[in-house]
Amino acid sequence: SNLQKINAMISVTQFLNDKMDGILRMERDNEDLVHLFHVNGSWSAVEKSAYYLSQMTDCNVITLLAQGQDNSTNGQIVLASVSDELLGEAGKEYSVVWQGDDYLVLRPKNIPTKYSEWHLANLVDDDED
Repeated sequence: SNLQKINAMISVTQFLNDKMDGILRMERDNEDLVHLFHVNGSWSAVEKSAYYLSQMTDCNVITLLAQGQDNSTNGQIVLASVSDELLGEAGKEYSVVWQGDDYLVLRPKNIPTKYSEWHLANLVDDDED
C-alpha cells in the first residue's frame, strides 16, 4: 500500500540522515564495492553502491533531496533498494566481502563504469519550475 511505502521511505530517510555523512564519504572513494544497509525489510545502497547494485539486479531507484549534506552531488542522493529475495537470486553476479545482520558488502563480478551517466540520469531536474 501507499502508506507502507511512505513509512518505508520515512525510515530509510531517517536512517540515511543519521549515517549519511560517513556513507557519502565512503562512497566517494568507492571503486568496486556495494555497501548495503538493511532498512525496513530490504537492502538499500546509495550513490556508487546503488549504481553497481542497479547493474546486478532489478531494484527500485529513487532520488533523495539531501539538505545539508556537503558530500552529495547537487544536493541529491541516488538510492537503490532491493529485496532479500532478488539479491539472493542475483548471487552469481557478486561475491560477499562482509556479511552482518544489517550491513552487507558485495563485490560485483563485473564492475560497471558508467556511474556518472547513470547518476546524472537519475537526478531530479530543477528546470521544470
